[in-house]
Amino acid sequence: MAGLSPSVWLGAIVLGFFYYIHLSIRRLNDLNLSGWFVLLLGLPIINIVLLILPGSGNTNRFGPPPAQLSKREITLTVISILLTISLLIVTYVLIVGPAFERYRAAVL
Repeated sequence: MAGLSPSVWLGAIVLGFFYYIHLSIRRLNDLNLSGWFVLLLGLPIINIVLLILPGSGNTNRFGPPPAQLSKREITLTVISILLTISLLIVTYVLIVGPAFERYRAAVL
């Protein structure tokens, strides 16, 4: 396998998973729900509902609503999304695509 070692990939996946859990708990708190509901996020319909529902809009038991995002935060968010998409494309082009072609050549 070319590129990074499997332990680096595993570390990145674990860090990404914990970041996803952290953000999901913050979103649940925005909806005035306990962070324990994060255990239900394995169900796809729950994720869709979280995207659609508006936040509580005013102070709840978890604190005041988050402040509006600054232009800097919006820019960093867009950059991180674009970097994630580009990393997925590069991973496919450099690792998944060639591995699939080798597999296909071996089977045929």
